[in-house]
Amino acid sequence: RRDMPVMSVVYGGVSDRIEFIGIDLEERSDIVEKFIRGNAIGFPIALDQDGSVGEAYGIGYTNTHVFIGKSGDVLDILLGDLDRERVMLFLERGDIW
Repeated sequence: RRDMPVMSVVYGGVSDRIEFIGIDLEERSDIVEKFIRGNAIGFPIALDQDGSVGEAYGIGYTNTHVFIGKSGDVLDILLGDLDRERVMLFLERGDIW
């Protein structure tokens, strides 16, 4: 949650080239909707109410960022908060396009 406003700003600058999809793990939809509205999150958030998506990607920590390339392959998994510079460095990699 802490870095989602930053991710939203970054997304606004790159949404013509890449898609961000947030996955909310096992939380009620009303809580998620309130957070999205209150923080002006500009990218889609999917609900993983039964934890199956998190399990499929081996996510055991809620602040996990999975980068999936155009081919559908997982390119990288980053744990913890992301700042704009860290996201932009990753996006500059040629293998995500």
